[in-house]
Amino acid sequence: MMKKVLTTLVLAGTLTAAVFAQSPETLLGKTVTDPAVSSFTGTNRLDPATGLSYENGVQVFNDGQSVYAIYLFNSTSLNGQSVNAYKGALPFRLTFNETPATLKSKIGQAPTTTGDQLVWDLKDYRLGVSFTDDKKTQVSYISVEKK
Repeated sequence: MMKKVLTTLVLAGTLTAAVFAQSPETLLGKTVTDPAVSSFTGTNRLDPATGLSYENGVQVFNDGQSVYAIYLFNSTSLNGQSVNAYKGALPFRLTFNETPATLKSKIGQAPTTTGDQLVWDLKDYRLGVSFTDDKKTQVSYISVEKK
């Protein structure tokens, strides 16, 4: 019995590590019942009604069938509540300390500007980066959206 419990704990720890190592854009288009989506939403403790975790800085949007967008927050305030920074993997190994120049270097192409966001129209998804200030010195959030 002890071996089974220990094996379960090791597998759970491995799954949790894999979820945080997996960049969230890989979940776009997957069904809400897909094991990778279930693991990601469970590990990040998302509120079932809103898809948001203030504690873990992530919000997942779905249409009842599949995931179509994910927002990854830096430490910020949302709806009057503090949001902790997302600690998992970010697309292109980005960090919340990027500048427009480092973003262009890492992503490999110039973005378009939509409102206060820099947007990259990539092959399978749209990547958006919003900044906390007009000088674009600190990332507020990163979004990935299915095309």
